[in-house]
Amino acid sequence: MMDFLIIYGIAVTWFVVILAMEWRKLRKKAYQDFTTGLFNRYALQQYKKNMKNGITRGLIYIDLDNFKGINDSYGHHIGDMILQEVGNRLKELTNEQHYFFRVGGDEFLLLTEGCSAATVRDLAKQVVELLNEPIVTEEKNVIVSGSVGISFTDINSAQRFEGIIEQAEQAMYQAKGNGKNQFDFLAEQFVTRDHGEDNR
Repeated sequence: MMDFLIIYGIAVTWFVVILAMEWRKLRKKAYQDFTTGLFNRYALQQYKKNMKNGITRGLIYIDLDNFKGINDSYGHHIGDMILQEVGNRLKELTNEQHYFFRVGGDEFLLLTEGCSAATVRDLAKQVVELLNEPIVTEEKNVIVSGSVGISFTDINSAQRFEGIIEQAEQAMYQAKGNGKNQFDFLAEQFVTRDHGEDNR
């Protein structure tokens, strides 16, 4: 009887451990975009709900240029492969202060914490350069570029944060209207911030 109870206790313990591991996996999937492995919109919503005070934030809004044409020309399976590679490239810039989110079919958001406006602009330039490198898919070289808009804030309210995202998106459309494959920003966002110091 004692042996049975010991075995039963071990079995229950392992069941609880496995259940906890599976629960963690499910929670991770809830915050993760399936195609790219980046954070998804739900993760961004959770970030906004739990924003910390006293942190400067930069936002880089990315839209892939002519992605619909790529899907139409090569097929959606090639489009998904391109999105996966784009996700891999963006992950190269990810660290404890830089978070990437996929916020639309071909739209991404890089959120930075504790960085100066100059650093945010440098990151935007790196994003444009990373996207310019040809992507090889099924022996096809596909050129993908991106239009990038940036904004910057030291205001911590979630409502204001939503407005800063909209400003970054507006700047992205500004970059797209100026010829694509570049980054841009709304002038008033960076008038007094160009010489800021990084808090990293």
